[in-house]
Parts: sequence; structure tokens; C-alpha cells
Amino acid sequence: RIRTVTDFAGTMVPLAKAEVEEMKKLSHGNQERASLILRGFKPKDSLPLHFSIDIPYYLYPNDSKVKGSATAFANLHASMIRKGVYAVGELLTKVSGTSRLVAIFPQEEKYQFDDADADLETPYCMVAHVLPFEDDMRTLEPDSGEATDTSVQAAMELIRAMHFNSEDFSLDLFRNDSLAHFYNYMESIALETALPPPEHSFEISDDVVRKNAGKQIDAFLESLPEDIVVKKEGKKRKREPDESGCDWISLYANNELDNCKIPQLKSYLKSTGEIVGGIKAALVERVKDSIEARLKSGELKNV
Repeated sequence: RIRTVTDFAGTMVPLAKAEVEEMKKLSHGNQERASLILRGFKPKDSLPLHFSIDIPYYLYPNDSKVKGSATAFANLHASMIRKGVYAVGELLTKVSGTSRLVAIFPQEEKYQFDDADADLETPYCMVAHVLPFEDDMRTLEPDSGEATDTSVQAAMELIRAMHFNSEDFSLDLFRNDSLAHFYNYMESIALETALPPPEHSFEISDDVVRKNAGKQIDAFLESLPEDIVVKKEGKKRKREPDESGCDWISLYANNELDNCKIPQLKSYLKSTGEIVGGIKAALVERVKDSIEARLKSGELKNV
């Protein structure tokens, strides 16, 4: 049995489905049918442009269903344009749904090239934009300013340096790693064999990128404001002693990391401050990458 509960003053209160529907219905301005209720008007320039994040509704009068609606619509439309305002309304598209606040803007009829015989560009109507909830929006960092000619030129040079040669490039050069891993998984179940770690044939090494576009990357970074180049360091994970008792260099050299148990792999990752979540194959790959990086930096010595 599935029950619905909600947090009310720190207490989880159970609610039946019928009670949830009744609460939704009571929150509607019109509880009997789908509707659009005008709640007020605001200056047309007071609504931020980025609040229009959903598909709008286009509103038209229908005198055949509501007598006099065309006249009322025309008067309201003209008045809103004259006063430079938009309307705030409560839109309910169906009785069983949830009402939303909308910003309603009058839209004038316009033709291409200002010629009545040309194609219609925008119809005569009202446009209702669904207003977002507070959680839908995020605070943006202050703008660092417009791009300079130098940074634009550097970006163009970087793009030119990182293109694919159309004669050599083909989708056949890459296999579907996710599909290959799925087939390996099915094969390991059917044949009761070990699941090989996933491969990543799409990954391009940093060395290859640097070889082809290192100069352009450095030039582009130098052209940017300092606050864009500087990255905040993430919070370091607390390191713990490795209590696995494994000879990781030997296991790595003999390609025997798959033989380790999950607690052993996690013990190593904790000792290096790495993430310890995921399936065994992911842990093995993480340990392998860590050992390779430490060998390359000289932190570990191969024997």
C-alpha cells in the first residue's frame, strides 16, 4: 500500500489521494472548470526576459461560445497597449490540474515589410507566458564584461585548431561503448564469467589535445579576465590509512586489480582521497587511473 505524507510543522501528516485532490481544487480561483482569471496589471518592462522559460499560450476571443468576448478582448487589448502594461492571471488548463500564474502580453498584428499584402508575421492576440516558480530560477554570477576582439580572435583560432579532418573522420572509427558494455554484461551472466571493465574509446587524451591545440588554448586563456581563468578548488576528501594489505604496484603491473575485493579497493581509494561509490568495475578503473597518475608523477616507484 502506498501512502502520501507531507511535512507540516515538523510532523509527517498522512494524506489520502482524495484529500490531495480536494486541496488542489480549493487552491483554484475557479473550482468548477478550466479558466483564466485576471489578477492585476504591471508595467510591461518589469518582467525579466529570462522568466519566459516555458512554451507560451496564445489567447483569442470566441464570440460563438461567449457572446461579447471579441469586443471585451479588443478593448482590453487596446487599453493594455496604450498604458504599457501586461496582465497577471491565474491559468487553469484542466480542473484536475494545478493552476499557474501567467504574464499576459497584448500582441499586435504585424506583416512582413509593413505591407498588408505580405505574409503575416505576428497575429493579433494575447500571449500568456507561464511564470516560473522560485526554484526554477538560479542566481547568476555578475557578468565579467563583453568579449574583447583579442579573446574572440583567440577563440576562433582555437576552434580552427580542434577540427576533425573530414577525409579521415568517420563514425565507423568509434564503437558504441555503452552497447558493448551491455553485451559484455549479458555474456558474463550467460557464461558465468567475469565482467570486463568498461572501455572509453571516445575519450581523447589531454596529451593529444595539447599537441594539436596547446598554443591556441594558452592564448585563449590569456585573453580572458582573470576571474574566469582561476578555478575554485574543490573540497578535499579526508584521507584514511590504507588497511587493505595489498601490494598495489604488483597487482597493477600484473593486471590483477580485478581480483581485489570491493572493501580492498575502497580502502585504497580512501587513502588517496578518491570517490568510493560505484560498482566494482568502476572502482577498479578508478584505482588503476590513480596508480598510473602516481607512477607518472613519481609519487610511486614501479618495481
